[in-house]
Amino acid sequence: MTDVRLPGLPALPSWRSFPELNIRTYVRTADGPDGIWFLGLLVPLLSFSAAARSIGLPYQRSSSQISVDGSHWKYRFDTPHPRQLTHHDWFTASVEVGEPLAEADRTPWLESVTGRWTAFHQRAGILWGTPVYHEPWELYAASGVGNLTAPLRWAGLPEPEDEPVVHASYTVHSRLGLPRRA
Repeated sequence: MTDVRLPGLPALPSWRSFPELNIRTYVRTADGPDGIWFLGLLVPLLSFSAAARSIGLPYQRSSSQISVDGSHWKYRFDTPHPRQLTHHDWFTASVEVGEPLAEADRTPWLESVTGRWTAFHQRAGILWGTPVYHEPWELYAASGVGNLTAPLRWAGLPEPEDEPVVHASYTVHSRLGLPRRA
């Protein structure tokens, strides 16, 4: 994530650039809008984690590192903890980014998981929906290997039976609106 800030304010120096890993599922409210429900979110910054937790987002701290060498991207996140950092390669991924995804490969399912416009979360027993604004993701074919399932188990999900589906996007500019009761 880069240049994370409140509207009209500059990014805090420590929030200018940092890794984030999110574990999410896709949901629909009773009245129909699609959205994302975050099961867990990891960042290395205590200040960001605490701020996001105060509005009901399930952030935890995790020592992390991302490296990019052309089309080869490497990710490492360590065991999550709400306040302290630990050092244990808990999630690792090595991703090879390929060619831009052909229009014919942009299936309705893929458009759905990359185009959710509301992030749902709960705070003080109230369900909130926060609008998410971003352009359509410019997607690339990709392949990935590594220790990929620890975040799923941490979020209470079973081991997947299928191989991972991997796509990449170099940049997605996102802006969040004000949370509303859902």
